[in-house]
Amino acid sequence: MKVVAGILVSFFCFLSFAWGQAKVNEGLETAYYWVDGVSGSDLNPGTQKLPFQTLGYAMKVAIANNHNRIGTHVTVNPATYRESVLVGAERGDTPLPITFEAAQPGTAIVSGADVWTGWIPLTGGLWYNTWPYHWGLCKIPGVGEPNEQPIVLRREMVFVNGTPMTQVLSLNDMQEGTFSVDEIDSVIYLWPPFGTDMNTATIEVSTRSPDLAIYHRTNMVFRGMVFQYANSCDEAAGTFISGQANNILLDNDQFIWNNAEGLAFIDVSNHLTVRNSVSSHNGETGFFSFKVKDLLYQSDEAAFNGWRTAQGGLYAFNSGGGRFHLTHYANYPGFVSEFNQADGIHWDTDNANIGADSVVLANNLLAGATVEKSEGPFAFSNSIFCNNGVVAPTYFVNSGITYRDSEYITLTRSTISNNPSEILLGGLGYGQRVNNWETGEHYFLNNKFETMTDNTIVGADYQQYVVHTAEPDKPVWYKYQTTLTSDYNQWWNPEVTEDFIIPIPRKGTFVNLSGWISVTGQDKHSQWAAASPSCPGTPDAPDYWLIALLGIDNTVIVSQGSQVTVPLTTVSLDMSGTVNLTADVSAISGATASFNPSSIPIPGTSILTITVSDNTPKGTYSVNVIGNNSGSVTRTVQFAVQVD
Repeated sequence: MKVVAGILVSFFCFLSFAWGQAKVNEGLETAYYWVDGVSGSDLNPGTQKLPFQTLGYAMKVAIANNHNRIGTHVTVNPATYRESVLVGAERGDTPLPITFEAAQPGTAIVSGADVWTGWIPLTGGLWYNTWPYHWGLCKIPGVGEPNEQPIVLRREMVFVNGTPMTQVLSLNDMQEGTFSVDEIDSVIYLWPPFGTDMNTATIEVSTRSPDLAIYHRTNMVFRGMVFQYANSCDEAAGTFISGQANNILLDNDQFIWNNAEGLAFIDVSNHLTVRNSVSSHNGETGFFSFKVKDLLYQSDEAAFNGWRTAQGGLYAFNSGGGRFHLTHYANYPGFVSEFNQADGIHWDTDNANIGADSVVLANNLLAGATVEKSEGPFAFSNSIFCNNGVVAPTYFVNSGITYRDSEYITLTRSTISNNPSEILLGGLGYGQRVNNWETGEHYFLNNKFETMTDNTIVGADYQQYVVHTAEPDKPVWYKYQTTLTSDYNQWWNPEVTEDFIIPIPRKGTFVNLSGWISVTGQDKHSQWAAASPSCPGTPDAPDYWLIALLGIDNTVIVSQGSQVTVPLTTVSLDMSGTVNLTADVSAISGATASFNPSSIPIPGTSILTITVSDNTPKGTYSVNVIGNNSGSVTRTVQFAVQVD
């Protein structure tokens, strides 16, 4: 069976670059138009000298041409286009292509925000304006979902001269660099960064979503465009392609600073390509897919995503650099995912025929890559997994790469280094059932048929493990062990040699490489030899994370008349200084809060102690922790306290 698996994976690797590519024949475009958001008019003919003003009108013209079997190319001049571009299927659609291309890449910006003026000063650096919206919370968490705090379910965003402000939920929690919306009194409050001249500053408030939506269409290209500031609700995207869309190319685009997901493909769409594109600083996920096939992500980057979910202490639910579900025949050559407040990439449930060559997954809060509940095959090659698991919340053992009840995973010529565990085997122990959405085939999955060859796997200290087998029982381990193919690897940890954790003869047994070889029968030509691989990646701007080390349900429990502690930590993204901590426990009658210490460096740690009185009513309440770095950058985290 191992030989068959190896042949299948080799065959897959050979063909994978042919899968998932959009093939749009732009040579069929014979009508040319221009759009200029500054000097154009939708009453113009759309020529280079007399361009249209809006993308929506240009799209309307392009669709009309399509119905007349005319392909259309639209050049988009530099401007910020404050509109939503929605494109759906229509009677009379033909296969002729439509391209929207920025005249200069990165200068044609589709924005979900509007410029607001008329701000009125208050005392202490605060300003206010009228708030006309009553969006409320986006949704109530469904069955099986973790406890999503109110801050995760908000959609408001404010930018001052291009700098994002941190949202807090009450006027009392405001500090420099924050804003708060009072829907009851129809007011928005803003405390801009120090030195901001509010008479000349550009204040942008997100009011729209999505930036771009494509439904049921084929043969479209968007090139050199920027899609930003969409105020989509959680689990929704600023740009999404849906409903059997086919043959869509996104080339050299940016999906940045959207409230939830940056770019999403959903609902049986296929032949989709994203290349040379960036999805960064989105509140939940950079790239997302669900129930799609034939995907190519080529030389793309996902970075600094997950800030909205991190504000609610959720680090492992629908967030990270890439989140891919029910995705078949997808390839990720040159994909980079780094500095996300979750996994770099998480393939979750019914993912099949996945190739990832020359990927870099580095400096993420949780795992570099997680493959969960997926039948495979997966082929990782020539890739780097390093410096992940920056902080380990209590419910996670982080890793360079984690396998959770997934099969047929090949890892070759790759480097895994300086993660809490380099390779982590986890899952439910008894396996998981999965249905293939395309074929209807049923699988019962365990961690089986893994292949590891020609890799360098390096732990950096005595707390890091080159292999950590967290399987809860021996039968599951035997399924993994008897289907494993592993050889010609270089293993190393400068601090400890017994760096393989296996579940026999008992759970948590440590063995060295010789013991690993003896138990598995593999790695007979591998070596334990010194290696010190470097890790790429530099933050794009100084910043820090404020992390609450909580369980997966983001809730702590305390009895009446007692206290509970919450560990907090700051993570530096090339930022130093001191973070001053405060806590808002006003929602809990009779509660007090204290920190030890209340001022911490970056990086640093503190313990928050919450004490409730004998008379505190039983129930579940939200607590907000606010960290301010020397008066300049404010970060927050919200979690639940259950009083029993």
